[in-house]
Amino acid sequence: MVFKNILIPISSEFYSKEVFEQGAYLAERFESKVTIVYIIEEKTLSQTEKRTDTFRTRVEKEETKKVIINNQRQTADAIVFVDAKLSFDRKGISPAKKIMEGEFSTIIKNEIKDSHFDLVLMSYEKECLLKYRILNDIDIPLWVAGTPGGKTLLAICSNRTPNQNVLQMSQKLALSLNMDLSLFYIVDVEDTIAYDEHTQRFVKMSVDDLLDTGQRFVDDLQIKGIPAHMTTGSVEGKTVQTSRQLNAGLVVIGQEQKRYDMLGFPVKSINHKIVEKCKYPILFLK
Repeated sequence: MVFKNILIPISSEFYSKEVFEQGAYLAERFESKVTIVYIIEEKTLSQTEKRTDTFRTRVEKEETKKVIINNQRQTADAIVFVDAKLSFDRKGISPAKKIMEGEFSTIIKNEIKDSHFDLVLMSYEKECLLKYRILNDIDIPLWVAGTPGGKTLLAICSNRTPNQNVLQMSQKLALSLNMDLSLFYIVDVEDTIAYDEHTQRFVKMSVDDLLDTGQRFVDDLQIKGIPAHMTTGSVEGKTVQTSRQLNAGLVVIGQEQKRYDMLGFPVKSINHKIVEKCKYPILFLK
C-alpha cells in the first residue's frame, strides 16, 4: 500500500467535489482510511467582526459569531458531507468526519501530528491559493485535486526540487493506478541553482554543470529502462506545458524548499506557481 491514512481538509471558503471523487478513488485503490475535516476559517470570522457595527456590544458581536458558525456547520452537514457521502458510498467507504474552527494550515498540521496521516488531499481556489501555507509547511505528500486527464503519470525532476522520492513513488503509483510513467528532468537555466538533498540547501552552479547533472540523471534512468527525457526552461513553465501535451492523469514533483530574497522576504515557490497554472491533479513530495 502507498497511502493508508488520508486527510481531506475542506475550507469554509471554497471546495470542489473533485476532491471527494479522487479521495474515494485513492481510498478504494489503497484500502485507505479517510478523514474529512471541514474547517471554519478564522479569517472569515475575524473579517465579519471587523465589518460589524462598531456600536454593537460585545455580547451582540458574540451572538453574530455564533450564528455564522452555526450556518457554517449546517453548510457542512447539508452540502459538503452529503456530497462526500455520494462519492464514497459508491466505493463502499465510510470516511470519518469532523468540523473544526481555526486557521486552515495550522489545523492540518495539528491533525497530521495527532493522527499520523500519510497523505493530505485538498482542493483549492486559484484566487486564494497564496493564503494556503500548507503547500510549503508539511512533511508528508500533498495531493492537490484537479481535472482528471489521461493515463500518463508525469514525474518531474529538476535542479530546483528534491528528486529522491519522486522516481520511487512515481513507479509505485504508476503500477498501482495502472498508469504509464513518463519522467522529465527540467534544467532551469533561468535560475542556476541546484537543490542539494544531502545538505537540504541550494547551491550555485554553472549552466554547464546543471546540464551535465541533468543528462547523467536521465542517462542512468534510460539504462534502467525507465522512460526519461531532459529539457530546459523554467520548472513551472515546462511542467505546465508538458502536462498539457501529455494530458497527464497525475503530475508528481518534489516540493521546493523555502527560499528568501536578499532582503529576507520569502520567494514565491514553484509549488504555488504550478498549482495556479496546472489544471491536472498534482502530488507534491518531500
